[in-house]
Amino acid sequence: MNIKTKLITGFGIIIILLVGIGLSAIFSMVRLSKITDNMYIHPFTVSNAAQRINTNLIAMHQYMGGVVEAGTQQDILFYVEKVNQHEQFILNDFNIIFERFLGEKSKVEDAYDGIISWKPIRNEVIRHKVQLLSGIKGDTPFDLEDDLLIDEEHAANVNQSVQVLIDYATNKAFVFHEQATKSKNEALFVTIVLLSLSVLLSIAISIYVIATFNRNNKVLKSYLHMIDQNIMTSSSDSSGITTEISSALCRFVGKTKSELLEKENVFFIPKDNKTLLGNVWRRIKTGETMDCEYEVQGDDSEYKWLSSIIYPIFDSDFKADGYRQISRDITDRKLFESVSITDKLTNLFNRRHFDDMFKKEISIAKRNGKNITLAIIDIDFFKKYNDHYGHPAGDLALSSVATFLKVSMKRPNDYVFRLGGEEFGILFSDVDLDSSYKLLGRVRRGVAELKIEHEKSDVNDYVTISIGSQTYSAEQLPSEEQFYNQADKMLYTAKETRNCVISA
Repeated sequence: MNIKTKLITGFGIIIILLVGIGLSAIFSMVRLSKITDNMYIHPFTVSNAAQRINTNLIAMHQYMGGVVEAGTQQDILFYVEKVNQHEQFILNDFNIIFERFLGEKSKVEDAYDGIISWKPIRNEVIRHKVQLLSGIKGDTPFDLEDDLLIDEEHAANVNQSVQVLIDYATNKAFVFHEQATKSKNEALFVTIVLLSLSVLLSIAISIYVIATFNRNNKVLKSYLHMIDQNIMTSSSDSSGITTEISSALCRFVGKTKSELLEKENVFFIPKDNKTLLGNVWRRIKTGETMDCEYEVQGDDSEYKWLSSIIYPIFDSDFKADGYRQISRDITDRKLFESVSITDKLTNLFNRRHFDDMFKKEISIAKRNGKNITLAIIDIDFFKKYNDHYGHPAGDLALSSVATFLKVSMKRPNDYVFRLGGEEFGILFSDVDLDSSYKLLGRVRRGVAELKIEHEKSDVNDYVTISIGSQTYSAEQLPSEEQFYNQADKMLYTAKETRNCVISA
């Protein structure tokens, strides 16, 4: 199980526990609400109604005493009206008790029957009192004191029946209270347990996450240190100021981070390489990645080669607000390439590299619409030189001529090759025919002025060269083979005279 799955599982359990706590709390609230509702519906309502019945019973009995003590018919009517009024109150409360009493309904019926059966007794007392005030004698003798005593006994019996209802409601209230307390304690226990589990699980997951983060952070730091030490990388802002740089790149350029950070290093491209700098800025400022190779010089004056990928860093609006560079040391590769394309004796480019560059420069000339010139050079009577002075002297003469040719052709797009034996090639562009002829004339005279002694030469006492060259405009460029053959033909013509330049 990976860390993502573990975290999802852990937090899923916490969510389930929290949902459980919520549901438990909701369930407990519903149960407590129901108990509270029951306490309101039955014990409180029934008890209050029963209490009111007893109060009204007492009032009725008192008003019945007023009937007995009444001195006029009008007084009797007043007290009777009061008794009937309180009786109606009692009947209304019995309607509530009948509806909400949770115990045996027979107990309510007993009390209700007591109220109903009390009315004839009251009516008898009232009738006797009316007869007494009217002076009417009845069929049977009566005693109001006895009637009142009977009324009082009946009221007491009804009161006892109602008290039974009150006691039941009170006991029921205690039962509900105990249930509520028990439910509260259970809900509190469940909530505490679930909360404790959630807290403990949260702590465990937090510890795990922190430990995992620390472990991964340690691994990440190790990787970052490895990258810093072994990968040459840097970052810069939009103006080329270096904001970050790895130790590996610092070692390559021979400086410390403090010497390079917040400095305008411009991707460590030499400032005199304006062509490359211009190309890099044009590419990356338009959002394109630039892949380039260039030579740099460290503090130890040693020249090294870098291969760099430079790409823009975009902000939220997709505008380049910085650049990142990833480089690698290709000095060894360049050295190998140099060996593979360089003539060992003269240190000039060899024939193999000539074939590659000839094709490439023709293509560039066509694309840029510029002239291109190929000159083929031959040392005059070089076989006689070797035969007379020996091959070591011949090699030295070749090296001297090669060095002079290389020094004479200084422009970045000037190339000098050893094509084989005593034959050399010069390839250059962006020069018209007349200028090309003058340039090659200076080269021819310069070789003679080296004053390399050549007693067996038929044209001079010193080593001289013959040059055949061909210049084409971009629109006239033939195939590579035709181009070369034409220049070789010019050399052949020059060799007929020796120590001269033939151009076309």
